Amino acid sequence: MLRLIDGIEIKIKNNMKKIIIALSLIPIVTFAITNEQKEAMLKASIEVLKKQGLVTPNSGVQVLSRQELMSSDWQKKKELEQPHQLKTKGYIHETSNRAYELLHFQEVIKRNKAIEAKMHRPDESHMRHHVDDMLMAYQYVGVPQSEMTEFIGIAPAGTYVKEPAMGWSGAVEFFKTSFGTCAYIENNLTISHGAVRVAEEDATSDVNGKVTLVDVRGNENSGFLYQVEWFDNNFIRTLECANEKYSPDITKAVIELAIRTDKA
Repeated sequence: MLRLIDGIEIKIKNNMKKIIIALSLIPIVTFAITNEQKEAMLKASIEVLKKQGLVTPNSGVQVLSRQELMSSDWQKKKELEQPHQLKTKGYIHETSNRAYELLHFQEVIKRNKAIEAKMHRPDESHMRHHVDDMLMAYQYVGVPQSEMTEFIGIAPAGTYVKEPAMGWSGAVEFFKTSFGTCAYIENNLTISHGAVRVAEEDATSDVNGKVTLVDVRGNENSGFLYQVEWFDNNFIRTLECANEKYSPDITKAVIELAIRTDKA
C-alpha cells in the first residue's frame, strides 16, 4: 500500500511482517525550482509526517513494537496468527503471486518484450541483460555472479535521480540458483532519502548482525516464496527465491546467500 503525503512516498510493505518505508523525498514537479524551495518543501512535508506519527525521510532504520506500527484490530490479529504459522510450519500457508511470477518468469519476459523493445533511455524501466547497462547513481555491487547458475537480467528499482550523481537509486536482479529462481532488490536510502520502521517482534540479526526479516509463504499450487530482507542506515536489501516445494533447507540456503551478498 502506498500513501503520498506532500510528495513523500510512504510505502507499507508485507501484509504480515509490517514494514513502513519512506522512499521518495522531493515531490515530482513539472517546473524548475531552486534548492531553497526544495528545502522548504521538504521541511513542510516532514512536519506533516511527524504530526501524523509516520516515518520521516533520512531517519534511518527504526525498530518499534508491532503495537506502535499497527492501527486496526484485524491487522493485530493477523500479526499474531502468521508468526505462529512460521514458527510451527516454517511457512505461512497462502497463495503467493510473487512465487508464481518468479517460477514462470520467462512468461513475464515474453509479455513485456514488445513494450521493452521500444525502451532505450537510461531513465526507462526496461530490463537490461548486463549489469553494466544500468546507469546507477552509486557503485552497485549486487549478487556475485559466482552465486548464480544463470543470470536473467537487471532492472531499475527506486528512483532515477540527477543529484548527487545521475542514475537509479536501486536495482533488481533476476537470476537462478540451485534452489530456485531469485530476485535481489536493493534501494540506496542515502540517495532516495529513505527510512524504514520494522516490527521488533519479527526482527532478527541473521544477516551479519543487521536488522533482518525472514519470511516464507506459499502453497503447492503457487509455489513458495522465501524472502530475506535486511536493513541498515544506507540500504534496504531484499532477496526473494521461489521454489515449487517447501523445505527448511531452502530457507537456510536463502539466508546464507543473503549473508554472502551483504559481504560482497
